[in-house]
Amino acid sequence: MPSEASADQDTRIWVGRIASGHAADHHRFVEWLNGPEAQEIFRRRRLTEYQLTEDDGMVTVVFKA
Repeated sequence: MPSEASADQDTRIWVGRIASGHAADHHRFVEWLNGPEAQEIFRRRRLTEYQLTEDDGMVTVVFKA
C-alpha cells in the first residue's frame, strides 16, 4: 500500500484475519470503532483518521495520527 502520509503524519497498518466462527465479534468491533468510546481513545491517542477494509476475511486497518 503506497503511503500518502505527509512528512509530519504517523501512519500505522494492522493486518489480520477474521477467525472462523467470529464474524459476529468482528461486526461488534466495527460497531465499537464507530462509537463514542473508540472516538475518545482516538482523541487521546491523537488519531486523525482510520480506514478499515475487509476482503474475504482478511482485515486491514490503517491508522493516521
